[in-house]
Amino acid sequence: MRETEEPDVLLQPMRDGAEVARDYNRTGRTLRDHPVVFLRPDLIERGMVTCRQALEARDRSSLSVAGLVLVRQRPGSAEGVVFITLEDETAAINVIIWSDMFERFCRVVLSGQMRGVVGRLL
Repeated sequence: MRETEEPDVLLQPMRDGAEVARDYNRTGRTLRDHPVVFLRPDLIERGMVTCRQALEARDRSSLSVAGLVLVRQRPGSAEGVVFITLEDETAAINVIIWSDMFERFCRVVLSGQMRGVVGRLL
């Protein structure tokens, strides 16, 4: 190595989850695994099912699900009801948040890119 050359710097490779997070922060999408894949073991431990499992569950079942928030809607004609679409690595699911719940948890409902919900299938 000559005196004017700088030494090579070796960087540790980025973990898959960090690469996905970087992709989503920069572009809102990724060509790698879905971000929820990296959280799935923790979600299972918390008793949360996948969106696909929720879609296949019986009506009136109580369950917990988590995913990225794709859409939040509060139509004026819906009398204060909020609709959220969540997506995980398996599917997307629509969530209804009734007006009384929205009033209690307004800040939580309107914030964050990922959300976990507990509820009953209609």
